[in-house]
Amino acid sequence: MNPLTFIKNIRTQFTSSHRDINPFRDWFFITIICVVLIAVSLGVNVSFFFSIVKEQETFVPTGTQEQTDEETLNATEQAFIERTLERERFETDYRFVDPSL
Repeated sequence: MNPLTFIKNIRTQFTSSHRDINPFRDWFFITIICVVLIAVSLGVNVSFFFSIVKEQETFVPTGTQEQTDEETLNATEQAFIERTLERERFETDYRFVDPSL
């Protein structure tokens, strides 16, 4: 088949199809496709969720409050103290020089 003839046939099909416009049918078709795609996506995600839950054990904390790592808590507290001190230095010691002046 001649490519030029093929292109002309496609062009005439698209230009003549404007007579067959049916907005209700078109939107209904698009809506049905979207609903089906959402349902498939939901099904895949639920299936994936249940397969993950079934294969892996859930985490159950067994420790008590006394068994927490004191070193980690102290390091975290120290980091917050340093942050507070640095904030105070920004408010009092450091000076901002506005370059536009």
